[in-house]
Amino acid sequence: MKVLQNLQSLIEHGLEHLEYSIMANLSNQIKAFLISKGKTNDEINSLFYSEKILLESIDEIVEIKTWTVTGITKPTINELNSFDTAATKIESTNKVIKNRVKIYPSLTEQLDMQYWDSINGTTKWKDLITKIKNDNPKPS
Repeated sequence: MKVLQNLQSLIEHGLEHLEYSIMANLSNQIKAFLISKGKTNDEINSLFYSEKILLESIDEIVEIKTWTVTGITKPTINELNSFDTAATKIESTNKVIKNRVKIYPSLTEQLDMQYWDSINGTTKWKDLITKIKNDNPKPS
């Protein structure tokens, strides 16, 4: 019985992860589509946060529930699928940025490093940030 419960939990967790992955991919396809239409990252984030674009998942099918973007017609699935490569790049870049954020010292520590670099004529802060960026490059 316990094995069945564990298997069921694994399957449910896997489906949740798959559903999240599909929704993230659709979100990134939409971002790439909007970039191609001249929107900036700030404008795109505003559209998602103000709920002018809403995604919905029903029975593992993810779709655009709401599209109220002024001047841009809601894209078709075929249009969005043409942005797969760009969406993958966005996702890869987001992963790198999240990883860098985990590694960077706190802003307080960074400011302290910059202060002491200016006093001592050193480049410890710049060297550390350069190392983090070089160790975690964004995709080209």
